[in-house]
Amino acid sequence: MRERQQVFRHAGYEMRSHSETRWAGMMDSLGICWLYEPQVIETRHGYYLPDFFLPAVGAFIEVKGPFPSGTEIEKAMDAEALTGHPVVFAHGKTKMHGAILTGGAVTYFCGSK
Repeated sequence: MRERQQVFRHAGYEMRSHSETRWAGMMDSLGICWLYEPQVIETRHGYYLPDFFLPAVGAFIEVKGPFPSGTEIEKAMDAEALTGHPVVFAHGKTKMHGAILTGGAVTYFCGSK
């Protein structure tokens, strides 16, 4: 029997990782409107579900650990090519200090077109 993945709650959503809740909290504190896992996209590596979509700028945010893998980057490039929306990675070894997120990085890998 498969073990159920731990669920992390934020703003009424059940998120798949504590890192996602940290990035969501940071976006909340900046007043950035986001949607959680709004769209499944089929890529060369199978189905892909970007973590966040920012409607105001038309971009996806994908939360990863220290750095995205090559396969994760290819999925993001496929998603951008299929949807026309860039996929930006939020990653790093993040820590929360009150309402302040530290240790994070935001990276965009172009080349999908």
